[in-house]
Amino acid sequence: MIALLAISAGSIGLSLVSAFQAPIAITYGCLFLAGLARAFQQPAKASLMPLLVRRRDFPNAVTWNAAAFQLASVLGPAAAGA
Repeated sequence: MIALLAISAGSIGLSLVSAFQAPIAITYGCLFLAGLARAFQQPAKASLMPLLVRRRDFPNAVTWNAAAFQLASVLGPAAAGA
């Protein structure tokens, strides 16, 4: 949860940097904060799926999770651009 809060703080910081045209160093600081938090969040998030899904359903769950991530990676920026 702390990592998610840090990622959110980095994202909010980036939006404020953009809105107020802050110095580039602050942009890099926000990116560093979000990247550091993501480095802790990703392994913790990945370790939860085996605990939530039955062993026989695990390969299917991994496939759906990867497909959802890829779909969001393509459709999210496309929707924002539209």
